[in-house]
Amino acid sequence: MDDLLQEFIAETRETLEALSGEIVAWEAHPADRARLDAFFRFVHTVKGSCVFLDLPRLGRLSHGSTRGAGGHTPSINPPRMTRSLSVRRAPSGP
Repeated sequence: MDDLLQEFIAETRETLEALSGEIVAWEAHPADRARLDAFFRFVHTVKGSCVFLDLPRLGRLSHGSTRGAGGHTPSINPPRMTRSLSVRRAPSGP
């Protein structure tokens, strides 16, 4: 399971880095649904992987990102997406 988890982490980081530019580009051109669709595909993949790998906290976070963004609906807009993606880090501790 550790190998699967490490692979999930590596792939998620790579995809997130690639998508960060797409999200910024989408904010400048909100009519471009292809960029938004790519974000939602990524989040849904993460949610499914979280179930498989038993990562409930990350699963809830990824689920909340789509819910906070308004779901996959025409009402999504750049300010809403920005709010959705502004996740605060929990303090690290023992």
